[in-house]
Parts: sequence; C-alpha cells; structure tokens
Amino acid sequence: MTHRAERRDSMTQRSESIPPWLETPWRRLQERRTGDRLPHALLLAGPGGVGKALLARELAEALLCTAPRSDGRACGACRACRLIDAGTHPDLFRLQPVEGRAIPVEGVRALREVLALRSQYGGWRIAWIAAAERMTSAAANALLKTLEEPGPQSLLLLVSDRPDLLPATIRSRCQRLALPIPPRAQALGWLTGQEEVTEAERWLTLAGGAPFAALKRIRSGAVDPRPELIQDLAAVAAGQSDPLAAAERCAARGAAESLQWISSCVMDMIRLRCCRQPVALRNPDLRESLQRLAAGCPPERLFHYLDRLTAGGREAQSSINDQLLLEDVLIAWHELATGGFETRGGIRR
Repeated sequence: MTHRAERRDSMTQRSESIPPWLETPWRRLQERRTGDRLPHALLLAGPGGVGKALLARELAEALLCTAPRSDGRACGACRACRLIDAGTHPDLFRLQPVEGRAIPVEGVRALREVLALRSQYGGWRIAWIAAAERMTSAAANALLKTLEEPGPQSLLLLVSDRPDLLPATIRSRCQRLALPIPPRAQALGWLTGQEEVTEAERWLTLAGGAPFAALKRIRSGAVDPRPELIQDLAAVAAGQSDPLAAAERCAARGAAESLQWISSCVMDMIRLRCCRQPVALRNPDLRESLQRLAAGCPPERLFHYLDRLTAGGREAQSSINDQLLLEDVLIAWHELATGGFETRGGIRR
C-alpha cells in the first residue's frame, strides 16, 4: 500500500549529527542538490542495518523543509517538518511490503497516481520504496513507466538490501548510491554512544558489522540465536529432531536471518575441516560446537551445501512460504550428516 510517511521510529530519530560513515554520502547528496543535479530516481543500496532508511529520510525531509539548516539538513521546527514528524505531510509517501510478503502491483500503481499529482506545497513530491527488491514482476514493470516519464520536481527513492534482485531495467534508470558496512571503529564508536547499549562489540559482531541492525537487536531485547540454532543442527544431524520441527523454529526466528546464521556456521565448519592450523572464525565463541558438527561432514559436501544455502538466501527475499524453504534446508542438512546428501541441484521446491 501507499502511505503517508510514517512517524520516525527509534532507529531514525532526528539527532544533531549524522552517523560518521554517512557523512560522505550525505555531502554528495547535498552537492547534487545545491548544483541542481539530483536525479529523478535514486537507489540507496547496501546491506541491511547500515542506515539507508535514515539517509533516505534525511534527504526527503531536507527537500521538503522550508527553512533548512546551514548543513542542508531539515530544521525540525517549520510546518513542513512538523507534518513530517506527525506522518501527515501530503507530499511524502512511502511504499513498503507487509512483512514476509512482496510489494504488489496495486501499491506501485497507487504510488504512480500520487506522483502524477501536483505538489500541495509547491515543492517536491517524494515517493520512497522500502525493500524495493520485494516488488513483484508486475510491480517492477509498472514502476518502469514512472521511471521513464518522471514528473517535474518528483523524486523516487528506492531503498534495497539486495539491489541485485531488482530488474536491470530498474537499476539502469536510477542513480545508485552504495552504502557498505562501515569501518568497524566508526560503527563501534557510534553504537557505544547510543542509549541502552551494553556489549556493543558483541552485538555489532552478531549483526555482521551493521550498526543499526545491532542497535535494533539490543533495543528489542533480542537474544543470541546461534546457540539454539547449533542445538537444532546437532539434533537434526543426530536424528534426534525432526527437520520439519527444526524448520518451524527457524522460521519463527526469521527465515533470512536463520539462513544467514546457518551459512555463517557452515563457512566456519569448512574452515575447520580444511585448515590444519588454527584459523579465524566468524563465530569464534562456538568453535568447540562447530568442530563437533563438522567432524562427520566431508568438506566437499559442506561446500555444496553452502551453495544450496546461498540459493536459499536469494529465494528468502521473495519466497511466499518461508517454512517450505527452511524445511528443504534442514532436510538437506540431515541428508548431509547421514550420508544421503546429493551434491547437485539447488534447494528443492
């Protein structure tokens, strides 16, 4: 659905400064803005949790603010800023998928109608598509028409964790701004300075170096999912747990995240099996558990299983049934551990 932009959440609260790793991208956007070189479509691309949504919101607010600060950021006090904070600005819209589902064509058609209207405040009209890679093929085709015929002073902001899943025709019509995982020192310094944060280094590691993902985990009261995941893998391998039941538990933790952690553990098992000398692991605190799991798994089969997991990770971005996807992954793991694993083919559908 198309919505008025929502109120800021705890991850995008307005602050006096932009996180240090976003300062250079912000400066580039401001240079384009002041030079009247902003594109009609901008793709913010990078891993989840690095601040793409914050940067998108900062740009949208700055364009709509009637009294921007000297650094180009929104003032936070004018009528436009108050409307944005209330989630009621008529010229700012956001389209995002319902959790676990794709963005339907109806949402993009509604967004096109919004952009076709004149600005109610005589300035920019901005549409922001979150998780743009979740658009269906029909939705992406509908968006192409807007990209090919942009209206005056309209800006389409596409935010994507997986821009490779977007059609090439969409990517080629957007200016891309890459936002990678920030330098660890910058991310750790910023995370340590946030309220309610303890064990910042541990949570940053668990989040793969993505500071906003780490902060979200901390503030949501999340627990480390890896010990339970290792227990599930060990039980399935030993025939003590049904792969379907383990898949259900993984789905409850989140399909994409579970696949990410299983992949991380399998990569560590490959390192342990292939390297004679002590080797750095992604999960060093789980070394003993991973060594036990890896002991009965031939490296060749682990490599092929990792290929399956990579394919499953791509499918998790658009899968309509996460449970079935994870069932295939856990059944394949059981087969690997018991010697019945096939080294050809992808995740079975």
